[in-house]
Amino acid sequence: MLLLVIVFFHADNPKTFTACGHHFHVPCLFEWIERKDTCPICESKLQFEGLDI
Repeated sequence: MLLLVIVFFHADNPKTFTACGHHFHVPCLFEWIERKDTCPICESKLQFEGLDI
């Protein structure tokens, strides 16, 4: 289940882009990847430049 929360990006809550082009709040994505290794939107394997997860 994906919970949609509308919170603006800012310096204390920055966004990051996945290789598939979707963007997320960094803390939200870290919480997500503790459970899954796929994008919450398109379910492609999550990949980040310089980081192998």
